[in-house]
Amino acid sequence: MRSVALRYGAVLVLFSLTTGIFFHDVARHPQSRLACCIGDGTGTIRDLWVASVEHKTPFTITRDYYNGAPEGTARVPATIVANAGIQTALLWALRDVTGTVLAWNLYLLFGLVASGMAMFALLEVLGCRLIAALFGGYIFAFSPYAVEQADAGHIGFDQNWAIVLTALSMIWLRKRRSYGRSAIAGLSVALAFYISAYQGLFAGIVALSFLIVEFWRLPSKEDRIRSLALVTTTYGSAAIALLPVLDLYKRERSSVDTSAAHSLNDLYTFAARVTAYAVPSPGNPLFHWVRGFHPTDVFEQTLFIGYTTWVLAIVAVVLMFRRNAWLRASDTRWWTGITMAILTPLAFMLSLPPSYHIGPVLIPMPSSLLGLATAFWRVYARFGVVVSFGLAVLAALGISSLSVRADRRWRLLGPIALLLVVFELLPGNVGAVDMTAKPAWVAWLASHPHGIVAIYPMVIKPRPIPGLDDAGLWYQKLDHDPGFDMVGASFVQKITRQAAIRTLSRNLGDPLTPRILSTEGVRYVVVDEPVFHQQGLRVPRLDRRFFTPLMKADGVWIYSVHAPPVNITATIAANRHKINRLQGGLSRAEKT
Repeated sequence: MRSVALRYGAVLVLFSLTTGIFFHDVARHPQSRLACCIGDGTGTIRDLWVASVEHKTPFTITRDYYNGAPEGTARVPATIVANAGIQTALLWALRDVTGTVLAWNLYLLFGLVASGMAMFALLEVLGCRLIAALFGGYIFAFSPYAVEQADAGHIGFDQNWAIVLTALSMIWLRKRRSYGRSAIAGLSVALAFYISAYQGLFAGIVALSFLIVEFWRLPSKEDRIRSLALVTTTYGSAAIALLPVLDLYKRERSSVDTSAAHSLNDLYTFAARVTAYAVPSPGNPLFHWVRGFHPTDVFEQTLFIGYTTWVLAIVAVVLMFRRNAWLRASDTRWWTGITMAILTPLAFMLSLPPSYHIGPVLIPMPSSLLGLATAFWRVYARFGVVVSFGLAVLAALGISSLSVRADRRWRLLGPIALLLVVFELLPGNVGAVDMTAKPAWVAWLASHPHGIVAIYPMVIKPRPIPGLDDAGLWYQKLDHDPGFDMVGASFVQKITRQAAIRTLSRNLGDPLTPRILSTEGVRYVVVDEPVFHQQGLRVPRLDRRFFTPLMKADGVWIYSVHAPPVNITATIAANRHKINRLQGGLSRAEKT
């Protein structure tokens, strides 16, 4: 027992140090810095701040009056629970104790280390050698996918221990096929869903793969009938545990359907490219020359897990076909290996687009079945983490099965493979953003009377301006001013009065714009000239009768706005043709 504790303690220290090295800037300033840049992470922390200042909780707030002021934008608690329920609850509970930024970084650290430890434990259960278990734990915890998700602010997708936990519960169920253990397996799937709906989907696929193999391996009719009963128990217990989410969805169904609605084009846009698996991360200092071959969406399409891993996983499958003695020596090891050999290609196929065109022929893919059911899960590339899970297990089995051969030189395989994969998966320099830093114009707003702020060029989807929409939301936490822009709201899904107002006021040089802004209570207009130039847009000339310059710093102007008000309802009616024309342009842009 003591040796086991020492072994796990040493691995825990190793994985913790690895996390600290890769995220060194965050590790040095855990209370003030987040990995990478302003984005989804800062937006999530900002949302918690909004709930607090509006005297709500993340699970009760239904309107965000700091986004799309003065009307605000709808918030749907059911989607918050589905997207990151446990994360949100944890950050909310710890915000007054540790601060939100430190709580965020602790959750990230826990996810990476726990994912490695869980994989290490799974491989030890399968009887893998120490170095093979380290190999599998390392590549699963510190894959380029995990690092990129941390950079993107998607730390719920770094809680990949939930997938391993489901696999462990299924192995436990296989050892004794009881309804109690089946229910516990279902609870592990539900737990994954509370981390993220995507994690729940992945855990459900892992459980299904185990159950399919279990049904196939049992020859008798009675055993198969019992297997069907266990399947029902597993998914039934998961459904019962998810009743709070289902109840929220039922009460907020129309809002959920609107907020979770995605274009079918997204199912293709965010599906994995084959090159995403084959090309190393552009951030790897040894492979920076492959940038031109890597898909442009680095956050979602960095699915490379090492050529060494692929080779060893393929070797393991070949050894299974040859009925390798070491693999066959343990019933648990053998059938888990077969499950991984089925799960990996299944997850790979699910990560691809719903269909391919080969000339005039349309070839449907397995992901098309998921698309027919719902467009809620739209980033199919994220199935890549399930692919990496299956490959990690198979590769570790391959290392162990070769290392036990009589020729002692095979024992060098594990250390060599681990060394190779460390170099293959090096993340390079992971940046960090200082959460306390304020641009000069934000500091100016923070020190002046508060009011609604309109930032130009205005963000209107489906052509968001990279970084500007996220920054506009985050800076609200620093200057405490509500924003006129409707960040994150797609105007093409549903044309509302609010969307019409922003459509008519998107052109700052239009004589109607200052009158709309004044009517809406906008106090400050921020003109970011560098972003105009970056986007190839002409900086508008403002009529000084309606705009008064207040300050300029680093190419950013702040104006006060004062113009005769307009009747908004009448203005929208009079400009309906113009609104429809602009909305139609947005719709065509989305389709392309």
